Amino acid sequence: MERRHFLRYALVAALPAPLLGCGNRHARADRTLQLPQVLSQLTDEATVRRIGKAYRAQVPTEANQETLTDRLLEGSPAALVIRSFGKSMLGPLLDHKIRRDFKEGRIVVLEGWLLSQTEARQCALYSLVTV
Repeated sequence: MERRHFLRYALVAALPAPLLGCGNRHARADRTLQLPQVLSQLTDEATVRRIGKAYRAQVPTEANQETLTDRLLEGSPAALVIRSFGKSMLGPLLDHKIRRDFKEGRIVVLEGWLLSQTEARQCALYSLVTV
């Protein structure tokens, strides 16, 4: 990691949330945040919605858009990265979280699919924001 990127990340950790523009991130979640990339290539959107509904039923404390968005972005300086480098960086950040989930054993089985917790949360968010 380059020093300037490290300093940007460190700055994010030190700033209060209102200065990062986090208040707007719940207005409309980005499709990258909502739809797991690998799963969406393997199945249809109706299946993704079913998986999301199953996750929300299994984890009712995460059954709303705001909580799911917070959980998907926690542990990463996503707000600053998106502002500085554009939304194209959100995909790689989520990919990293997914790989870390599998490595650390944070996996769930829903509707016959073995998913990382991050992917399950993406499906749950997708099931809330789509018809």
